[in-house]
Amino acid sequence: VLDIVNEPTAAALAFGEAAGYLSDDGTPREMMRVLVYDLGGGTFDVTLLELRPGDVRTLATDGDTHLGGYDWDQQLAEHAADLFAEQHGADPREDPGSLTRLMRAVEEAKHTLSIRNRTKIHVEHAGRILDVLMTRDQFKELTAHLLERTAYTVGEVLRVAGMTWKDVTKVLLVGGSTRMPMVPEMLEKLTGI
Repeated sequence: VLDIVNEPTAAALAFGEAAGYLSDDGTPREMMRVLVYDLGGGTFDVTLLELRPGDVRTLATDGDTHLGGYDWDQQLAEHAADLFAEQHGADPREDPGSLTRLMRAVEEAKHTLSIRNRTKIHVEHAGRILDVLMTRDQFKELTAHLLERTAYTVGEVLRVAGMTWKDVTKVLLVGGSTRMPMVPEMLEKLTGI
């Protein structure tokens, strides 16, 4: 082992190799700055890297250890449980079995909304059932504050590095939660990339 690189650097190098930016010896052909936006299931990290021939440098990094795809699931679950409680007078969050089924249903709904514009969240509790219709736009609205937290962190990383979006060559999305269409849409608006 010659060296161990951190996760954002590994992602940027893998991207660089796949995109043809690296020469045969693994160094970048030209200077580029890559913003790695990593939104996983339980954490969010953002790193700005500068890749030059013979040099990979971290310019700034930040994150939120209490923000990830699970928070998007929670927002869907709260919404669906509130509607169920309104209609049936019982709360599925109060029963461990019902809550487990609800969390599975909202995770599936989140995945579906990444490829379709609408889905149903099946809520079952105390012998009662409610199918909650959810559109991609509703989901985006319900979770806008979460996405805004990531945008703020990205802005802080650029500020700390003394950079603007004009200084960034590429934005690299890492982590399963970046498959939600709202993530690349927001980043495209911010970056122009």
